[in-house]
Amino acid sequence: MATSALTSREDIHTAEDRFRTKVQKTESCWLWQGWKLPKGYGGFWYARRDGYAHRFSWELHVGAIPDGLFVLHDCDTPPCVRPDHLFLGTQADNLADMDRKGRRRTTPRFGADNPNCKLTPARVEQILQQLHRGDRQVDIAADHGVSQTLVSMIKRGVAWAA
Repeated sequence: MATSALTSREDIHTAEDRFRTKVQKTESCWLWQGWKLPKGYGGFWYARRDGYAHRFSWELHVGAIPDGLFVLHDCDTPPCVRPDHLFLGTQADNLADMDRKGRRRTTPRFGADNPNCKLTPARVEQILQQLHRGDRQVDIAADHGVSQTLVSMIKRGVAWAA
């Protein structure tokens, strides 16, 4: 059974008006200009709850979203709400789409390959030298802007192991 968050004509009209004021139409995508979630997807309040702007766009332009299906982006642009850039699919469809486009990482990234990494191999070498000299872990951590726990993990070979 399909569910629709759009419950009455008044809700649709009010939400539709608010929605349209937050969309910037470009040559390719319709970019959401309202608030965004951490991964860049548009957030939109409708039907008395927070939801995704691209899901609202689908409901507004295409219709109800069947239970168990997601609204996926063909253009791979999270803030896009253009209905012809969206399609319905399962989580398996989403993962297959990511694989086809080379967007899914199947292996974790370690060390300098991790985008959240604070250290470089050269700085790890400096840490190891400081440890070898007998410097205190807490002081080494402060020097490099990392936690004492990370320094300890480097010392034990748990992190940044060769």
